[in-house]
Amino acid sequence: KAWRVGARTAHSVDVVERSRPALERLRTASGETVHLAVFEAPGQVVYLAKLASPQSIGVQTYVGQSSPAWCTATGRAVLAFRPDDLERLLAQPLQPRTPRTVTDPQRLRQLVADVRAQGHAITRAENHPEMAGLAAPLRDHEGQVKASVGVAIPEYRVTAELLARLVPLVRQAAREISAAIGHDEPDAQARPRRAPPTTVRERAA
Repeated sequence: KAWRVGARTAHSVDVVERSRPALERLRTASGETVHLAVFEAPGQVVYLAKLASPQSIGVQTYVGQSSPAWCTATGRAVLAFRPDDLERLLAQPLQPRTPRTVTDPQRLRQLVADVRAQGHAITRAENHPEMAGLAAPLRDHEGQVKASVGVAIPEYRVTAELLARLVPLVRQAAREISAAIGHDEPDAQARPRRAPPTTVRERAA
């Protein structure tokens, strides 16, 4: 059954509700807008949940919004673990969305490889000239990456110090959400059983 953004199916509500405690903790700790996003073939991410920043200036996004996976942090966090989808994207021309958008396939492959190695993605003014993002992948009960969690930050507010503070917060939220939807870490065999797994499934175009 295809994932339908905005449809109040039991499945979609379940994933968002299981994620909500970690999303709320991340918003409180970061002070920035928080997104839960799912990959949608052939190359988009769609926001399933948004918790707005408590600060007076934040980012303008909405639940159900679709953005290119290749130039957003939430998208690259997923593409780093979906090489076939990445190559399908890179086989077609990529149009720049801002002066800072990376469109060269070799450069994008390297950026995505860095995301895979580091465990998180950072983009700055690539999808929108006034917006930056930091995201980490989510794993379901099969260990598959089909979604991500991230923070969206006004570009003017981004500093090296802020990113250094936010990276562990986002990665911790990703671990918590992955556990909530059924993923077990390799060293977690002795932990108590969780609720039945919930698989995040991408919608086919």
